[in-house]
Amino acid sequence: MYQVNGIEPRPVKVIDEFSFSIEDTSFFAAYKKGGFAELVKVPSKMKFDSLESVILGSDPKIMNNKYKNVKILHLFWRSLIKYKKIHKKLPELLSEESYGQILEIAKALNTENKEKLPGYYLEEIDEK
Repeated sequence: MYQVNGIEPRPVKVIDEFSFSIEDTSFFAAYKKGGFAELVKVPSKMKFDSLESVILGSDPKIMNNKYKNVKILHLFWRSLIKYKKIHKKLPELLSEESYGQILEIAKALNTENKEKLPGYYLEEIDEK
């Protein structure tokens, strides 16, 4: 069964922990004995949306009843990203000033959401 050497990787079906089979081998020479099998991981192409298109997309992709507060989390992360772009750093820990700035950014983004991304719009933002 030397014909399997040097050809493209073939799909394998696991029979048990010590045995496997490959596709139809009736057109190969008869198997005599021995041999080695090598695991080959074949790369596969995957396509993802860009982060920007997911964040600013009109179709909320993670709106799911299993997750609580998805809209507020989405708004928080967008606000935090915008804060970092403006100030070139993350907010200081327990800083009331930074908190106020992020809250103002969140309110502005939420106002934009009402028109551009109604799926993400929040009727009320709790300031606690």
